[in-house]
Parts: sequence; C-alpha cells; structure tokens
Amino acid sequence: MRIDRLIDDHRHEIRRPDRLNITPAQWENISRRLRAFLDAAGGAATPQPECYDEQLWTFLVACGYAVAEEAGLRSLCRQVTGDPGAPPTPLWLEALPVPPRHREGNTNLDLACGAIAARPIAGKAGGLGIRYDPAADHIAFCEMKWYSDISKSVTHDQTRNQLARVIENALTFQGAGCERPSRCTVTLVTPAAFKAEPKSRLYHYKFDEYSAAPQRLLDEFARSDATMPRRGTGGWRYPADIGARLGALRLRWITFEGLIGSLPQSPLDGAIRTFSDRHNGSARTSAAGDTLPAAADPIIPNRRPAAGEPPAPGSRS
Repeated sequence: MRIDRLIDDHRHEIRRPDRLNITPAQWENISRRLRAFLDAAGGAATPQPECYDEQLWTFLVACGYAVAEEAGLRSLCRQVTGDPGAPPTPLWLEALPVPPRHREGNTNLDLACGAIAARPIAGKAGGLGIRYDPAADHIAFCEMKWYSDISKSVTHDQTRNQLARVIENALTFQGAGCERPSRCTVTLVTPAAFKAEPKSRLYHYKFDEYSAAPQRLLDEFARSDATMPRRGTGGWRYPADIGARLGALRLRWITFEGLIGSLPQSPLDGAIRTFSDRHNGSARTSAAGDTLPAAADPIIPNRRPAAGEPPAPGSRS
C-alpha cells in the first residue's frame, strides 16, 4: 500500500499529544502534498521523480518514529540528541518558541523534542507555540534541509543566518518562570551527500565555524542588537549570561538516510524506505559509504568542558 494511505490509516495512532504534535491544518496540508506527489509519480514501473520537499521528508520521518510508540520516540530522541540515555518524549512539527528578539517573528522549528510544553499563540495558525517544561532538562531543536540552504538574512538584519537564529532560540528557550534547560542540542538534518567535502552549502561552513569557535555566535548575536533588541518583556527574559549558556549547547549533524535506515519496525517503516529508495535523488550522487543508514550517525554522549577549557558545543558526529 502507498505510504500516504498507510499514514492516513494510522493517523489516530500518530497524531497524539504523547507522540506527534502537529496542527490539523498542517497535517492536512502535508498529507495533501504527499498524495499529489505520489499521484503524479505514477506506479513503480514508471521513471520515479525526485522529491524535493523537505517538509514531506520531515513528516515521513516523524510519522515513522511516532507510530512505533515509546520505542520509536526513544530511538529518534537518542539520534537527534546524541545521548544514548535520552528518554522518549513527544515530537513537535513546526514548533514556535518565543522569539528572543523584538522585531523578529517566531522561528518555525522543523522538528523539536525533549522537555517541551505547549503555550498559547493568539491568532497564529501556522504552528504550535512551545515553551520549556522544567520537569526535565534537555531539549533538541532540528533544522531539516533537503536541497535548500539556510537563509542568510531576516527582515531587520541582513547578516543574521538561519542556523544562528535557531541556536539563539535554543540557548534562550525558557519556561513560564524563565527557567532554562541545562542541556540543549541543535541538530542539522540533511541528505548524506551534503555532509561530504567539498562544501556546497552555507550551513556546512557555518556548522564547522560554530563547532570550532562557538564564541563566534556571541559576536553575531551582539551584531543583531542594533536592529533587533533582546527581548525582556511579558514574563520572558533574555539570559544575561548568554556566553555561559554556550556550555549547555551541543551541535550535531545527522542525515535523513540515517534516520530512515534506523526506523523501528512498524506498519510504516517498509513503505517509508521504499519511498526513499525511489525518490531520494541525492543518494544517487553520494560517494560510496555516505548513505550507510545506522553507522553514519554515531551516538556520542554530551561532553562538558573541563576546567579552564573553552566551552565547545560538540563535534560533527
């Protein structure tokens, strides 16, 4: 059976607050686009087109893990955080944390998990408002890219790139009482082909730069102050110790192929792998070994800096 029909058959097992949080409008929109893509693709005997829609790929991954219940959530949370002891938590698609700056709108997080609770958003139908849930101490925000690159500017700051924006949202993420998680991971998810050298995307350069010298983020945050002041109103406070918060950060880069190859057994895993085999054109251009499903993305525990050592957000795992 086609993957769109399987997902529809299991929608009530997937779309639950304890598994996958997604607005009804988003679910219907993405499901409609998936159905239209497969209708246009035709049967397996016809030449199969590439799927360029990163929202479809993210949706398939999220559904494939959510339908596998606690085991699936545990597996995905451990892969995106790099923590082999990460507990299973619900997933959030197109989640909207409080923006850390005035004059900047909500950042739409492609995928998020960890210690997250819902928050109301007045008049915003494009995503789910989220805040930190201090019942636990770890969050992960994922930036999912297929063939597109990160944006290199926002309306009020032509030098602010999308990866730095997501990182700042993670570092400043807080609860109703301004509590903040002690550990936060920002995970880049791309096709395996784009982790290879030579670099072809801005996010590759910025990921390497921030991993090697996380203090550069502080320079970029400071540069944004002139046009977008730091938020400090409405019961939300920008951390005064933003430099110290770098010690809580880990950067991670994993692949769609790794996530799909590691899908737990469920009613969807075989159909999602078939979709990937047929419609992942990037895999046909990857070097040998780039698309190994499980071993390509090792799980490494979060590492704290030693005394006197500059804080490091992690490594390209």
